[in-house]
Amino acid sequence: SQCTEEAASGVVQSYTVTVVNNGPITAPDAVIKIPIPAERQLILSNPSTGSYSGSTNLWNVGQLTNGQSETLDITIRL
Repeated sequence: SQCTEEAASGVVQSYTVTVVNNGPITAPDAVIKIPIPAERQLILSNPSTGSYSGSTNLWNVGQLTNGQSETLDITIRL
C-alpha cells in the first residue's frame, strides 16, 4: 500500500525517532539512516546522543547498551 500526505508549502512538521537496543549485546557504533525527502528542508535536528547530518541523512548514535533507547527530534519545512 502507498501512503500519501498533502500539506501546504511552508508548513513546519516535527517528528521524533526512537531507537532501542533490544539486546542481548551492546551495539558498539550504531548508525541509523533517517532520510529527509528532497522536497523538504531540514530546519532542526536534536539528538539525545550523537549527531545527525542532514547532508548524509545519518544519525551517528554511538554505543547503545542492551535495553538503552535514544531519541532524535527532527523539524522540517515543506
